[in-house]
Amino acid sequence: MGKDKPKRQVIKGEITAPINLPYACRFMKRCDCPVAGVCDKGNPVLREVEPQHFVACSCVK
Repeated sequence: MGKDKPKRQVIKGEITAPINLPYACRFMKRCDCPVAGVCDKGNPVLREVEPQHFVACSCVK
């Protein structure tokens, strides 16, 4: 038949308005692991964590 679909993960918290984005990480109010002193200082840089898999998050190692 069909493959089992993974359960949808609901992200809680405030959605950032697309107008007047904050200087800090735009997902900080919705994040489960904001890094104090990092996430509130600016947007994280997009970086490759695996081949062809990019993230812009200070929480991901």
